[in-house]
Amino acid sequence: MVVVAGNLTGTVLSGMEDQKTSVEAILDGLGMERARIALVGQTHVYSASLSAVTATPTTVFRKLRPTRFEPVACVRAMIYSAVDALQEQTVAVRPAARLPVGLPFGDVCIDSKACTLCMACVAACPTEALRDGGNVPQIRFQEESCVQCGLCQAACPEKAIRLVPRMVFDRQARRAVRCLNLAEPVGCVVCGRPFAVAAMVDRVAQRLANHWMYQSDAAKRRLRMCSDCRVQDFIRENGRPDQKTPFPDEH
Repeated sequence: MVVVAGNLTGTVLSGMEDQKTSVEAILDGLGMERARIALVGQTHVYSASLSAVTATPTTVFRKLRPTRFEPVACVRAMIYSAVDALQEQTVAVRPAARLPVGLPFGDVCIDSKACTLCMACVAACPTEALRDGGNVPQIRFQEESCVQCGLCQAACPEKAIRLVPRMVFDRQARRAVRCLNLAEPVGCVVCGRPFAVAAMVDRVAQRLANHWMYQSDAAKRRLRMCSDCRVQDFIRENGRPDQKTPFPDEH
């Protein structure tokens, strides 16, 4: 129960309503009564009096054990602690609760057909919720670290990322690092060394199809070489880089 002062601005009241809506969604997912959260006061928005609300019989609510929380600097961590405490005393009716857009909790979905594993999203993620797979071409994700900032979505050149605001009730599921996309690496057509994934190579070839430098079969084949073989092949065909060769007029 939150007592609303009469001198709050409309922006603050709107923000409190948004937070109340989010808490109600979490309570629904936990199978608990929405009325456990209430905004009361004597304002032009909230006309219910505090005495009227407190007069409601408490027996309509399932009794919960009081829970102590250790002080933490992060508000998200405190909210997770509260959700975990409620989860321990009830049985969630859903594995997760959908939340309004803008809250710092949620999932990231990747369209595997559009994604080329360029890792732009991993580079943009400020919390390391998105991670690479080291020597394996994959994108990994830990939901508990995601703040739904949208930087990964903005950085993706293929528009393959979608944010899903939600609260997952299973603590282990939130903390688990799972794979969002994975591809087998392709080998260099000369030396066979893995250097990229097929989707990325195909996308680059598609975008350079009309470029004057990649009209010959040799130049197109060079796109499917590793960096070392590509340089050596270019030198064999065109000479050393210090031997200046005028470029053709692109116009």
